[in-house]
Amino acid sequence: DTITMSLNWCVTNLKFRQYFRRNYPHTEESAKCFIAALKMVRIFALAALLVSGATAFMAPTRIARPAMVRYGENDINKAQFIDIVTEKSGVSKKDVTTVLGAVLETIVETVTAGNKVSFLGFGAFDRRARAARTGRNPKTGEAIEIKASNSPGFSAGKSFKDKVKGL
Repeated sequence: DTITMSLNWCVTNLKFRQYFRRNYPHTEESAKCFIAALKMVRIFALAALLVSGATAFMAPTRIARPAMVRYGENDINKAQFIDIVTEKSGVSKKDVTTVLGAVLETIVETVTAGNKVSFLGFGAFDRRARAARTGRNPKTGEAIEIKASNSPGFSAGKSFKDKVKGL
């Protein structure tokens, strides 16, 4: 029965990890709370073993501090995005890859030429000009001239903003 209790302890440990990572993913306080909860589970498991008269306990002697969940953990890359679009649209993966490549290339070419690409409800891609300015070298404090430059910009549309806000 000692093995069964050890397995139960491991399962409970795993459930606590999953619960805290899912519900409190981005705070240092959640990590402290998680460790305290695991220590309580371990204490209760040991007490149950002592009451039952078991002589061995297979749980680890040290509770490892969980890795902090970072922002962006669920970000997707281009390949994952293609898989999702393929699944939702029913179009072949090859066709989705070709179309996505053409769309991105067209957006880059259009914005590079100084024009705006707008998708109603989603947003608009455009080129933003940065004027020349005077900056400071952080090491020496010396004034330096920063050249004028262009950078790509994106403005989210109202529908997109409302979805993200949860409205």
